[in-house]
Amino acid sequence: PTYLLYAGFLISFLASLPPGMTNLVTIRIAMTGDYLSAIWFALGILAAEMIYAKICSALVNQMFRFGFIVRSLQWLVLVILVTMATLAFAASGSENVPRTGNMIGENLSPFIFGFVLMAINPVQIPFWLGWATILLEKRILIPNQRGQIHYLAGIATGSLAASALFILSGQLLFSSLAVEERSLHFVFGCVFSIMALMHARKVFRSETAKHE
Repeated sequence: PTYLLYAGFLISFLASLPPGMTNLVTIRIAMTGDYLSAIWFALGILAAEMIYAKICSALVNQMFRFGFIVRSLQWLVLVILVTMATLAFAASGSENVPRTGNMIGENLSPFIFGFVLMAINPVQIPFWLGWATILLEKRILIPNQRGQIHYLAGIATGSLAASALFILSGQLLFSSLAVEERSLHFVFGCVFSIMALMHARKVFRSETAKHE
């Protein structure tokens, strides 16, 4: 279904916008004028992200057969949302601008470097587990092959669109990063806070209904 494509796109694209290690390195590579390396780096990021999204989606689909696991995941998602909101607000008040440094090794291809940098990101598994849980609960993500294909295609498109944005406008983004970073983190902190409140309401309602 088309709405799964849109859902995957929005989640992946919006999650890629706040300044982080991967998009800062993408900007840094693009600023050197080596756009081919920047593209390969972005493809490496995409490959790791797709693997995580697929694994997490499959895991959540199997876990939904067991009620206690679903309840545990609901609490896990709530903890993740609260943590992400807290970290975003903390980052919005920070005066430090992340620096990428000279991170591209001579013996490491941009694709492998992008893949490894995304693969070691500790946020990936809880992030995609959380979103797969939410989408399945709301019956947006359909647990069949067609639904999975549309969902993953949306994620891939969103990730590529975000990478293209950073590559094409890298110089402008880098020059205004110190101000824009704090603003973006504050906005995402508000978004995650609203999501956490909405999800907390649902979790507590479920727990109340269970004990009645």
